[in-house]
Amino acid sequence: MPDCELVVIGGGPGGYVAALRAAQLGLKVTLVEREKLGGTCLHRGCIPSKALIHGAHVWELVQRAEKFGVKLPGPPRLDYAALAAQKDKTVATLEKGVGFLLQKRGVTTLSGEAGFKDAHTLTVRGTGGQDTEVPFAHAIVATGSAPTRLPNIPIDGMTFVTSNEVLQWDGLPASIAIVGGGVIGCEFASLFARLGVPVQVVELLDGALPGFDGEVRREVEKHLKRQGIEFFFGAKVEEAYPGPTGATLVLSSGETVSAQVCVVAVGRAPHTEGLNPAAAGVALDPRGHVTADASCKTNVDHIYAIGDVTGISPFAHAASHMGLVAAERIAGSARGGRKLEFDPLKVPAGVFTKPEVGMIGLSEEKAKAGGREVKVGKFSFRALGKSQATLELDGFAKVIADAKTGELLGLHIVGEEACNLLGEGSLAWGAHANLEELAESIHCHPTLSEAVGEAALAALGRPVHGL
Repeated sequence: MPDCELVVIGGGPGGYVAALRAAQLGLKVTLVEREKLGGTCLHRGCIPSKALIHGAHVWELVQRAEKFGVKLPGPPRLDYAALAAQKDKTVATLEKGVGFLLQKRGVTTLSGEAGFKDAHTLTVRGTGGQDTEVPFAHAIVATGSAPTRLPNIPIDGMTFVTSNEVLQWDGLPASIAIVGGGVIGCEFASLFARLGVPVQVVELLDGALPGFDGEVRREVEKHLKRQGIEFFFGAKVEEAYPGPTGATLVLSSGETVSAQVCVVAVGRAPHTEGLNPAAAGVALDPRGHVTADASCKTNVDHIYAIGDVTGISPFAHAASHMGLVAAERIAGSARGGRKLEFDPLKVPAGVFTKPEVGMIGLSEEKAKAGGREVKVGKFSFRALGKSQATLELDGFAKVIADAKTGELLGLHIVGEEACNLLGEGSLAWGAHANLEELAESIHCHPTLSEAVGEAALAALGRPVHGL
């Protein structure tokens, strides 16, 4: 048996969580990270983007402070460089925390690019070019993903950029064109539009946030347009080129979009460069993802895969949960491990636009397409006492349930703190609660969570504060 019982390849939110849990269960764990602990989520994704988005929230709140009786000595001024510096400070603090936890749990960390030599040996190339071989009993692949690039858009890091470069800016561009109207594209569009930057979004499909509930998509589009964002739906970028004033995009619709900077935000691709999965016999799907089942196991019995590299669910919290599943499975019952499984339908999804979007389960369209007869209940935030008190009036909660059994099929929230409100939905799904149980839950007043209970009552035909 090798000294290393488990090697984890990748120190992002999936990999480091898996390493921590496995060490907690008594395994001797080595974690390999090629860049910085925390991965994309901490350094080029979730955390830095949300720090900037919170800055936009504060900026807007200050601008309407007089509505709450707060008078400023003069007009507020935005210092984006200071906001970016605060973002960097947040990232550094969290990175240090991850390293501290790994050290305290006894996880050995190696810095370098990892690739399989064979099914039980990993080769780690360090920053100095030296190779270290790591024999292992089990492995977890958690190498994450990278921004997808389009062949006809020349990424140069200046005029044409990905989300990686956007989150390193210390100043605001004069204007932005965003290719991609999904989660990343809409979050950036809302962020910069609220900070006063003209934004144009090009999306190949017929609306923003593909895959989300139709009513939610329309509500978000309405508010993003009110923020001044211009959309080009059903349009493909046929040609892209830089010029003296920035980027120019020629669209399939015949229209031309020009901006100082173009951000390509069309999703993410699995990162397997240098991994050499074939040497270990690990299978990839046609899109290059490492295949994994509900236990996060690959086609090779002792090798597991979690997070973005699997293509199963593109969220940091999904990767973390998959890390727990894999660690528990590898530890086995003899060490207290449980036979957990990962269910993508139980993964909540959050979009940090203004207003926010949160969802878990199926959209109304997908539920009906699956042959379900559904009950739907909605409740507007405008009817909530808390919303009126804080002047955060936009949005609604929407509950979808099976009309015959009362099984909860979907919870969709668009509005202030929508992502935080999803915790109730996660618990309901995990506990297999039904529509009646959700409706009978007592919600604290005055809070935004009351919208969820009211929507459930509406689905049952018993609305109290709605008609």
